[in-house]
Order: sequence, then structure tokens, then C-alpha cells
Amino acid sequence: MVNRLYTAKMALMIGLGAVLCQTAGAAAGAADIPAAPVVATAAEPAGTDLRVIPLRAVDHQGGQLELRGQAGQLQFRVPVEAGTDVRDARLRLVYQTADAVVSERSRMWVYLNQQGIAQLPLTGGDDALRADIVLPPELLVPGQNQLSLWVQQENSRGCDADSSAALWTRLDPANSYIALETLHDGRDRTLAGLADPASFFGAGAERIELLTPAGRTGATLKAGALVAQGFSLRMPDSGIAVRHRTAEAGTLTGRDGKVLIGTVEALRGLVAAFGDLEMGGIGDLDMVAGPHVALRGMPGAGPLLIVTGRNDAEVLAAASAFADPSAILPASADWEAGAVRRPERRTRPLQEPGRSYRFRELQAVSGGISNGTEARTGLELNLPADTLPAGGRKILLELDYSYAPNLSPNSVVNVLVNGRYASMVALNDPNGATAAKQRVLLPIDRLRPGTNTIAFEPMIGSDDASGCLVRPGAGRSVAISGESVVTIPDMPRVASLPDLQLFASGGFPYTGVSDTRSGPRRDFDVVLTADDDGTIGGAWTLLAKLARTAGHPIDNFTIGSTSRYGGDVLMVGPAGGLDGRIASGLPTVAGSVRDALRPAPAPFEPGAPFFPGLSSGPGAAPVIASPGASRGATMTASMAEFRMVEQAIDWTAEMSREFRETLWPDRYGRAAPSLSAIDEGSALMTAFENPLRSEGTVTLITAASSEVVEEGIAALVRPALWDRLSGGTVAWNPGTLAMQSWAAEESYRVGTLPDDWRQRILFVNALFARNPVAWIFLALAGLLVMTVLTQVALNRRQDS
Repeated sequence: MVNRLYTAKMALMIGLGAVLCQTAGAAAGAADIPAAPVVATAAEPAGTDLRVIPLRAVDHQGGQLELRGQAGQLQFRVPVEAGTDVRDARLRLVYQTADAVVSERSRMWVYLNQQGIAQLPLTGGDDALRADIVLPPELLVPGQNQLSLWVQQENSRGCDADSSAALWTRLDPANSYIALETLHDGRDRTLAGLADPASFFGAGAERIELLTPAGRTGATLKAGALVAQGFSLRMPDSGIAVRHRTAEAGTLTGRDGKVLIGTVEALRGLVAAFGDLEMGGIGDLDMVAGPHVALRGMPGAGPLLIVTGRNDAEVLAAASAFADPSAILPASADWEAGAVRRPERRTRPLQEPGRSYRFRELQAVSGGISNGTEARTGLELNLPADTLPAGGRKILLELDYSYAPNLSPNSVVNVLVNGRYASMVALNDPNGATAAKQRVLLPIDRLRPGTNTIAFEPMIGSDDASGCLVRPGAGRSVAISGESVVTIPDMPRVASLPDLQLFASGGFPYTGVSDTRSGPRRDFDVVLTADDDGTIGGAWTLLAKLARTAGHPIDNFTIGSTSRYGGDVLMVGPAGGLDGRIASGLPTVAGSVRDALRPAPAPFEPGAPFFPGLSSGPGAAPVIASPGASRGATMTASMAEFRMVEQAIDWTAEMSREFRETLWPDRYGRAAPSLSAIDEGSALMTAFENPLRSEGTVTLITAASSEVVEEGIAALVRPALWDRLSGGTVAWNPGTLAMQSWAAEESYRVGTLPDDWRQRILFVNALFARNPVAWIFLALAGLLVMTVLTQVALNRRQDS
């Protein structure tokens, strides 16, 4: 009871403290600023900071706050600013559990930085439980802290897979939060502190705000995208949302940090328009003599990062310098970015097919949220974008590992490839064991071009006394040596598009690097279908995610509302602003989804024609195909046979998809193609070949309005949705995180087929592996030919 009263009192103090601090700060700022502008510093007065951080704002995966199965887990980031001391920290959890849970054998553990904090009961029923937990301040360190919730749940119907799938514990996203009270001395903020961006834009802030003056140019838009990439590449997680605002009166208020981007002349215009009181913190703009990055403390508000220069080129140079995470930010409030020598861009190393790698040579990753009894450990494999992982070949693991004694005989380590089960290793020796070169084979079709993860998930078994699962706590039962080896089999090297999974795993073809097989690094256009804040913020968020996916800044693009459509295009914005030339090339299912996104017309309101510029009726003008278009072209008689072969291949490919989905629904199953769940609040993403340029890719993200575009992309970049991108078209709802996907209707290759005969054999093998119906027909045709030849030979022998 005392804890609950204290937490309620602390939450009330936080609310009052935020209001009083802002009011007092504004009054002090108005009293202290003289009539003439002065150079502001980034100094902060000493004081206490009180914050309430909703758990949904620091969720590691960005999905529903739900722990599923017998051993579910959720992870949260708890940011603590550098130079602060945590005086008090409280965690409030409001949660509810499935009715079928066995209360005596089910519980929840709370860990902070791998240290056990609390153990909570789980009980079924309609009533939610509330827990108020004291987080030890000494465990919270500056930077990112990890808060983990682990559950052990048992179903009254048993321990089988179906019973486990029915178990859940849900957190109330509106009432589950962390309350932090921190004390900071009076200190000067420096740019070096931006190595931890969370300390800049506020602990628990769901988005970072970037401001540009009115009348922004394409260079300003590109500079904003580069700044967003700089923050994304410095963040520990994989998704950051950006909110764009036009700089105007009132936009600089608030306790969280903001970024102001523009030329010196544009910033002077803001000072003249808003007055010295609000803009006095910017400082003396006359000191800017080139690409310049500055950090200022605004009177009565949060910190302000300024990216500026005397012209657009210098603003771009300053943004490019900040975007590079390898650049060392100075321990001062000002940075002449143009005087810093740009280091050579570091690209993510690729693992080539046909080679072996030791685990210690690869990038170690957490492996994602574990459904086992201990945290996952994993490795990252980065395959070239033009690989085609298909066929009966296997990935070979040669594991060196050891495990503790006294484990249950049914304990195993599950091996997962890209989050899906692929194999397992038994831990069945009661005395423990040390194994060397244990061979584990994984199917090659679980890999994909771009970034892959191979994760190891311990599942410590059960016994009669403990029920379905035994949770050993935060300890480790299994240790895998870095001398273990993974061998990647050889693969055909052909880049096949469109593929949203390849877009998500490696950003191809937008973030590609020069390669002898897939071709040189190509520039692309970012086309905005509207010039409003929501569309700009959505495009910046997407580009920041692509940079995070690629592992380096992306600057090979132009951004604006127009394009020549001469190559690859990334199009973002409301559906009503789509260019008719691009809209005419939409895949059929994408066109249907786009129509479902639009609000229903008013009664008796005439609808717009399906394609602008086309008319119907007896007097309609003939439609003339564009020179670069291939659809609808007249076929000559000599091409009839090739057309028949193409139709046969398409038919067998569709039959193959249905064949695989029927036999292996867990591996190849696709979302139902129903459009009933798609409405005005949904968003659409589709990729297809550029109708105006062959081998060019158009990737479109659209919705009914710019607000939904911004919300949709902010949800998309979180792992809960990003990791589910596949096929050629997807639609999702930002609120419910429900996603549907459809396979690509027409595929095309980027680059040329390899001349090596071995590569051609691998390519044919991969095609037949992905198209088993065609293989069956070919085998039957071969048997028929062999039967006919055998019969002819027998007849000739009898005649002789």
C-alpha cells in the first residue's frame, strides 16, 4: 500500500513538475534575455527532472505488449541521460492473463540489466492485476538500460503446442509505465553527448522533431533526411520515427530536443519573424563561415540542434557530416563540419556463398525476443543482393559448445533462421557435456538476400515437479564457442525483383553498393506526392530506416515532388497525388488495395475515371502505348510459341505456390487476399517494375491522407511489421499492426545471367526448386519420351 501511494504521489509530482518547470523557465527566460540578441550556450541549470515513460514508447520490437506461449518475453529500453543521477525509479504494470492459465505453475519475472527485480503472480479471469515495483537506482546506468519481462505460463489443458499457443499475458499500454526522477548538476551540453540520441530528444519520446523554414528547397529536404539517418544510425534499436514541422511561432517550445535545418539567411528570417524572445537561443549567425552544426539551450525549452550553412551546398555538407556515425562529435557546442576530413564509408561486410566462416568473424546479434527459457544468441549473415537461395542444398553448422549438468533430459537448443525454427541440438546428458564439430544442417530456402540471422534459443525441459517448463533465471545453461563454423553453400547469382523481403533485409536496390554481378550503385529519386509535414516526415522516417538496414548513410538520391522516372523510384505520399504514369503501372492487387484505401464517395457524387486521360464510347480516341511500355504490345505470329511457353511457366508457378502452401502452410503460407480489413486508416506498400524504364524499380508507400502515411511508416519501421515484409504488395493498419501480403505478379531480373556453366546449373536447379509443378511436368515429359524411345527400340528389335 505504501508503494502504491508513493507511486501515485510521484506521478502527480511529475505532472505538476512538468507544468511548473515550463512556466518558471519561460518566465525566467523572458526576464533574463536582454533586448539585443546574445550568443546562447547549451548550459542547463541544476535541478530535478521528473518523467513518466509509457512502456509502449520504449518497446524494443514495436508490437503489441503481449507475452505469448509457455515462455514469452518482452524487452524495453530505459534511457538515462549522461551526467544525471537517478534518485528514484518506479515501474507500474497493469496486466491480464488468459483464463486457462494454471496459477500455481505460472509467474512473471522482472529483470533490469540482467538482474532479477521482482516475481509476480499470473491468474486468469476478467480482472486485471496491478503491480508497483521499485527499480534500484544503482542498477540504472547512463545510456540504454534493458528492462525484461519473462513469463512462465502453463495451460490447464496440457503442455502441447496448441495449448501453449493459447496462452497470453497482456499489458495495458495506457497504464503501464516507468517513472524516473533524476538529478542533474548544472552542465553544458555538447555535441559529443549526441552519441546517445535519447538524451537529446527525451527519454520515452516516440519521435524526433525536425524543423525546416517555409520555402524549403530540395537540398533542405535531403539535408533533413541525412540528419534523420544520423540519429537512426546512432540509436541502439532498429526503428526511429521522424516528425517534420514547418518552423513557425511556437514550434520550438517543449522540453524535448528539436533540430532546425536551413541556411543562415533562412534562420535570420525566423529571428525577424518570431522575435528575440523565442529565437534568442540560436545565437550569433554571423559566426557561421561554412558547414556548421551547433547545439543550443533554448530559454524555457529543450535543447536545439542547428544544422546550417551559408548556402544549400553547405547545409548539405553539414548534414552529411552529422549522418556519418563514425564521425567523432566534438565536446563543444559548435562544430565546423567542413573542416573535418570525411572518413571512408564503411559498408557492412558480405558473406559470400561457397565459403566458410568462424562465428567469431561474424557480427553477433541478440537474435530477437526469445520464446525459450533463456535469452537468444545469434549471428548475422549478410548475403549479396543477387543471391537466389533455393534448392535442396544445406547450410552446414559445425558447433563447438558445452552445457551445464543436471538439465532435464528433454532440454534442447532450438536453431532458428530469420526467426523461424530450422533444427535443434539435444542437451540430454545429465552430467553435462562438451561437444566439438557437432554437425547441424539448415535448409537453404530459409535464407534470403541481404541480412539474415541464425539464432540459438535454449529450451530447458520439464519434469514432473515443475510442470511444463523450468526457468533457470538469468543464468546461462549453454555456451557456444566462437570457433564454431558456418558453411554457406554455393548459390546462383541473379537479382530477382520485386521483393519486399529483400527491400527490408538489405534495402536493395536503393542502398546497394557497386558489385561486379549486380551492377554499379545507382542513384534513385524520392518522389513526394504532397508537400505537407506528414508526407515529408514519413519519407524521412523511411530513409532513416533504410540507412539503418544498410549500416551506413544513404546519399545517392534526390528528393522532391517531381522526377524524370529514369531509374529507381521511392514514392511516398497520399494516394490522390500519384502520377498517372506510375499509377497506370500498379499491379492489379495494389490498384484494388489503393481503391479500398480511399474514403467512400458521397451519394450521387460522380466518381473519377479509373485512369485519368482515358475516355470511352464511340468517339473515344485510340490509346497509344508509350515507346518504353511493354504491356499491350502487338505480338507477331512468330512469337506465339514463346507466349505459350510464358503462359505455361506462369501457370505452373501459380500451381507450385498452391502446392507448397497446401503441404507446408507454416513455411509458404500467405495472408488471405481479402480486402475487408483494409479501410481509410490502412497503408499500402507495393513494388513493381518502372513502367517508364526497364529494370527500374518503383516502391510506393501510400494511404488515404498524409497523416495516415506518417503514422503508417512510423509503425512500419518497427521490427513487429518490418520483419514481416514479403512478396510484392502489403497492406497494414498502424493501430492494430495487422498486415496482409500478396505475391509479386510479375518478376524481372536486374543484371545479366552469369556465363559460368556451374552458375547456370545452380540457377536452373533453383528455378525448379521454386517451381515443383514444372519439375513434375518435365519429369513426366521425360518419362514419356523415354517410353516412346524404348518402345521404338523394342519394335525395331522384334522386326530384325
